[in-house]
Amino acid sequence: MCVAVALLLACYTPPSSSEAPTWVRPYRGVDPAAWSGALAISKEAVRQRLAFVSGCYPPGRPTRGMLRQVFNHFVVAQGPGQGQDEGAEED
Repeated sequence: MCVAVALLLACYTPPSSSEAPTWVRPYRGVDPAAWSGALAISKEAVRQRLAFVSGCYPPGRPTRGMLRQVFNHFVVAQGPGQGQDEGAEED
């Protein structure tokens, strides 16, 4: 489940209510230069992708820790101070 969320974050446009995500770019790893500022990850973006995946596979129940690892992976890729929710309180 979390792998699907991570792939949606890394390679696809955000899903909307009217259409599915579309392919944008291949995953280039954790190299911050590979993102060229095109990726802005927030906790809301992770929640949005999780909602899309959960709609396709309702029995999936990722843990909070697993989702936190997905978020942290992309925040580290963006570099220090660039994560949108870095100092935010946990839910």
